[in-house]
Amino acid sequence: MNAVHSEFIDATASTGSALLLTNFDDAELPELVEGAGDVPVTYADSSALQSDFGFTPKITLREGLRKFAEWYKSYYCSDV
Repeated sequence: MNAVHSEFIDATASTGSALLLTNFDDAELPELVEGAGDVPVTYADSSALQSDFGFTPKITLREGLRKFAEWYKSYYCSDV
């Protein structure tokens, strides 16, 4: 795999600006403030999914997010 991760465009509707990231590891993201109703911690367990349906994820979360970002860019940002 290339040393630089896939490009990701985050379009911000309120300002019309876009953020172009070429390497997720070097991204400087704003600090988010916890809001009412936010869940501070989760203990997600997918073992029931495995036992009930025999499903086990075959890709990592990072890879899934990368693929989603690529799809989103190609589907919604084809003219960028």
